[in-house]
Amino acid sequence: MNTEQQPAESPSIDRDAIADLVEGILADAQRAQSRAVARAEELELRLAERGAEIVALAEELRRAHHETKLERRTRERLIERVGLGLAAPLQNLLGLITAAETSEPYASGRPWLRAAVRAAEQLSGQLDHWRDETANAHEPPGLVPFRPSEALERALAKSRDLAESRDLVVEAYDRAGAELVVLGDPSLFERVLDALIQHGIERTRRGCVAIEMWWSQLDGQDGVIEVEFEDTARENVRGARAGESSDRIDTPRAIHLAQAAHELTERLGGWLERSERSGRVSWRLTVEFPLPEPRRQAG
Repeated sequence: MNTEQQPAESPSIDRDAIADLVEGILADAQRAQSRAVARAEELELRLAERGAEIVALAEELRRAHHETKLERRTRERLIERVGLGLAAPLQNLLGLITAAETSEPYASGRPWLRAAVRAAEQLSGQLDHWRDETANAHEPPGLVPFRPSEALERALAKSRDLAESRDLVVEAYDRAGAELVVLGDPSLFERVLDALIQHGIERTRRGCVAIEMWWSQLDGQDGVIEVEFEDTARENVRGARAGESSDRIDTPRAIHLAQAAHELTERLGGWLERSERSGRVSWRLTVEFPLPEPRRQAG
């Protein structure tokens, strides 16, 4: 009996099946790659569309912001012009009504005059509120070339009627010169001058209010405008009583004008100092202004 074992036959490899399997895997991979490419192209197209929408929206927002900014600036300029145009005449009206109220021929009309004063003060307060609101809302103004002498002339012109109605003389000495041109905010500078001139007129019953303005060159690029205001002696101040110091004789309107001058000076970036001697009150306004380029180079 032959007990010798025969070696086991190795299984045969089906090469066709393997080839079909590999082809199937490659086909699946190719289809997956095609789907991925198509998906990527679709996402890229959507991204481009969204990007275009974002760009269009940004442009629309920019345009709307610009239009809103223009509308706001137009409103601010209107308020500023209305305020500047009405403030000085209104202050003059208050002064004239106050003067009329103290005159004997108008004694019978004092209740009406007091009502007129209250109405004018309310309107003045509203104008101040609008101007302050506008000043806090808009961007800081750019530097504008202007002549300080012209600003002083305009401020003096606004107070001329009020001074004449009280038989007061306002003397102005412009040491800075009519040809001086600086860079700054002319309307704000004029408003400070106007408030201080009106303050001097309000405190003075008779006599004069003296104003002197001069210019000091600094380093060839900048300079300082200084304006000094002085009223007459204590006995000539409106509302003074015997034994009363000039610190306590300012009228409510004079106090309001002094406060306004301080606030405007602060916005202008200047300094305002008050001094008193022998009943005379003086103010010194100091503002530093840059010069236009040609003047800088010449300096």
